Amino acid sequence: MTVWASKERISAAGGVWGLLAYSTGNLGDDLQSLAALQYLPGTPLLLDRDDISVPDGAEFVSLIANAWWTHYPERLLALPCNRFDPLLVAVHVAQEGIQSESGTTMNQILETHCAVEALRERHPVGCRDRATLGLMQRLGVDSYLSGCLTTTLEAPPTEGAPEPYDLYVDLPPGLSRRLAVSSPVRTELATNDIPADLRGIERLVRAEFRLRQIRDARAVVTTRLHVALPALAMGTPVVVVREDAAEGRLDTFREWVDFISPSEICERVKEFESSGWPSSLVDPVAQMAGTRERVKQWVTNRSGVRGLDVQNGLPLTRSRLQDICRERRDELLLESRRDYERLAAPLSKRLRLWRSKTRLRPVSLTRN
Repeated sequence: MTVWASKERISAAGGVWGLLAYSTGNLGDDLQSLAALQYLPGTPLLLDRDDISVPDGAEFVSLIANAWWTHYPERLLALPCNRFDPLLVAVHVAQEGIQSESGTTMNQILETHCAVEALRERHPVGCRDRATLGLMQRLGVDSYLSGCLTTTLEAPPTEGAPEPYDLYVDLPPGLSRRLAVSSPVRTELATNDIPADLRGIERLVRAEFRLRQIRDARAVVTTRLHVALPALAMGTPVVVVREDAAEGRLDTFREWVDFISPSEICERVKEFESSGWPSSLVDPVAQMAGTRERVKQWVTNRSGVRGLDVQNGLPLTRSRLQDICRERRDELLLESRRDYERLAAPLSKRLRLWRSKTRLRPVSLTRN
């Protein structure tokens, strides 16, 4: 186990900003990166969460480490010695039983003395959910409930009055069709499942475009936490379609957003059309005020950290990503629809196959 760069060394030296990047098939990861990017004053170095390495020439990297670390627990705690200055905020590590590539679980790693000491060195740890907070408290690590940084996302600038629509993200096709019957406006279908071969800035462009879709929607219905929380930040009415079964990473947010079971969602949406879509259960600005100020102060305290001139040939800021979204609006909308169709087609095929195998056969009433 290695030790992160000391606070004294960070304040006295330079270094560069870092930003977590992803090679997963989940756009929700990149929405978390956008939430970190908006706090950085310069173009960051992109670092793959699942394969973090620092190129030669970078003294160290100051990194907002907001992420789900459960699949790769050793990556968070065993970053190269004296190369990283992480802000542990909006961290989730509490999913038990998931094994990493090394065959270990987060619980096994966190129970080691070195892991606890590393966490205590960078205290307090901002926990995305109460399950992670409870784990940190059991380990004796100074920690607090930070919530998720996607709840602090600033809305992209508006551009006129878009045609009203409802946005359904990662709903089963049949459920989307049933909900659309109740909607007085058109529906836009989307998914956070994206091609895993997308890399770097293109993923962030897709994430920024998803924020535009959320901002412009009349209402959002989704199964995805990292669609619901950005919708909360945008002020867009949103409900989450999930079963009532307890799940540690989600339970905290049942107090923030309406969670409705699949068996009830159609009737509830009909009620919303009559009585109005529900407002959020919390004020996201007030809820996240403490976390927002912690992140801003952490950045302010690192006045010697610099941004890169460009990343992959472009200055990497949210304003630049928003410019790209405006320039490529039609193309990105088409790509979003293709992503959904790519996901929905095999799902519909599997459902048809299942129905064909389970179809009831007629019963003969004649005696043999």
